[in-house]
Amino acid sequence: MKWGRKLASLILGTAGHIDHGKTELVRALTGTDTDRLKEEKERGITIELGFAELGGEGRPHFGVVDVPGHDAFVRAMVAGAAGMDVVLLVVAGDEGVMPQTREHLAIVELLAVPELVVAITKCDTADAEWLDLVEADIKDVLSSTPYADATCVRTSALRGTGLGELTDALSVAAGRVQESDQGDLARLPLDRVFTIQGTGTVGTGTLWSGTIETGANVRLLPENLDARIRSIQVHGRSSERAEAGDRTAVALTGDGGDRERTSRGAVVVTHSGWTPTWMLTTRVQLVADTDWRLEHNQRVHVHHGTTEVLARCVLLEKSPLEAGVSGWVQLRLEEPIVARAGDRLVIRAYSPVTTIGGGVVAEPLPLKRNRINAEQRAQLDQLIDGSLGERIKAWVELAGWTGGMEANLPIFAGASPSACRAAVDSIIGSGVMRAGPYLVDGSVIEAAEARVLDAVDVGHSEDSLRVAIPLSRIRAGLP
Repeated sequence: MKWGRKLASLILGTAGHIDHGKTELVRALTGTDTDRLKEEKERGITIELGFAELGGEGRPHFGVVDVPGHDAFVRAMVAGAAGMDVVLLVVAGDEGVMPQTREHLAIVELLAVPELVVAITKCDTADAEWLDLVEADIKDVLSSTPYADATCVRTSALRGTGLGELTDALSVAAGRVQESDQGDLARLPLDRVFTIQGTGTVGTGTLWSGTIETGANVRLLPENLDARIRSIQVHGRSSERAEAGDRTAVALTGDGGDRERTSRGAVVVTHSGWTPTWMLTTRVQLVADTDWRLEHNQRVHVHHGTTEVLARCVLLEKSPLEAGVSGWVQLRLEEPIVARAGDRLVIRAYSPVTTIGGGVVAEPLPLKRNRINAEQRAQLDQLIDGSLGERIKAWVELAGWTGGMEANLPIFAGASPSACRAAVDSIIGSGVMRAGPYLVDGSVIEAAEARVLDAVDVGHSEDSLRVAIPLSRIRAGLP
């Protein structure tokens, strides 16, 4: 079997209801206890993200993220799910599908995690007839999701039942994961920041895209702190380099290495084009079984990567959005975040806090919008649904007279620099034109030319003996 990515760079995450045996299953598979906190061991539940490794000769090497199941800790679950390649949905055989099972599944679907495998745990505590009913219920719940064909494996962490079959199922799922473009812009959202004596400030997270290397100069956003990477660990081992998909720890020096100024939610980047944003234009989808609807100007919690911020929802079309319905919303954030086109986010109600939907970022640094017309809606849809060339065309059209800086395309089109260059070269002359460092819609150039000619005609009619028209007069006729 050919793996879609190098064996050491896949992220496997757990999901499921509290006390359904996620941590016990991870311990049985990996030999690692992911309950890190004293409080977790006393209460018997996972509160923070836990980490382990799974892999072996001839199999993909997973970094395992064990996420909390308790409803009060869904924020940590969202942070863990962001960046996952495969999710292991854990359902206890003695209880079956429960409320947090459904919410975690909704979050996984909203974040578009590529692959899912189901582990039915504690099978030593239930008879076969009951387990048949549990499995049938799981398949019914999955039937309306992209994971309808997911493999279900019956396991017992206590007895070791089904662990080999489960590992095989995870390996098959890993083989379907799409390869990452290592030439993409580097972005490392930090889910933990702590201090180690003799090393200093260390941040850990899943490298979402690109590569980082020891000695590299980086910036921590949105705080805008400069730092240098002193050392790197990948999956717990020292390394000179980390690649997209790696569980990564970086020791930081400089302003970004100041523990008082650096915290969970900071994003380590290398490219100067990354800019914190206070607004996002997103296509929002409400979950089908929510009792909520989304009202204009409603206040919500927005979860993006390892960050949670409050925001107001400006509905750009119809209001309100009902359960199961999608629509365009501009999120006005109360704190800045670091995003790019194509990013996924989760939206939770302000109070009581519950997951009501999710969204895909179309414009990470948009103009302020209050309403959109049919043409703008079609352009925004293209920013998400179109090919890379179509996305770039739509971005240029929406930019209007100002055009857009070609160097910023990896942020605004959500693709690597090399992919963006190739796509631009393929569409130049077919509605998109280069004007120095800018990309401009061809119709804008034609309109500008027409206005210049009109200004010359008017000037000539007013004074036919004039040799030239003042440049200021020409400029006055342009937006």
